Amino acid sequence: MELVKERISACLADISMWMATHHLKLNLHNTELRFIPHRTSPLQALSITVDGTMVAASCSARNLGMVLDDQLDFMEHIRATARSCRFLLYNIRRIRPYLTTYSTQLLVQTMVILHLDYYSQSFHTSPPC
Repeated sequence: MELVKERISACLADISMWMATHHLKLNLHNTELRFIPHRTSPLQALSITVDGTMVAASCSARNLGMVLDDQLDFMEHIRATARSCRFLLYNIRRIRPYLTTYSTQLLVQTMVILHLDYYSQSFHTSPPC
């Protein structure tokens, strides 16, 4: 498993170097490592060091806004999306007395419905649980 750690560290170091040559910076403090081992793998936790910063494996990681958890069943993403939509609906409800019906519908469609539809293709193509 040391070979795996070294190769991942080398890949991240290469990415960091490429970004630096293009005037970008890899923020290792916000970098999340998602390691999904085989069930029989002796290594269940993985942490690597890149540029002196340790990046530990997490139970879930965000990739382009979608939360992937260790079971790959999207439950963490569904919870986060539901929490976000409840918060949006709560805020719309607070200002509802000051809005017209059309404005309320528009807010719900643009903020809540589109938020739900954003990853519907990912769920549509995934196998049933």
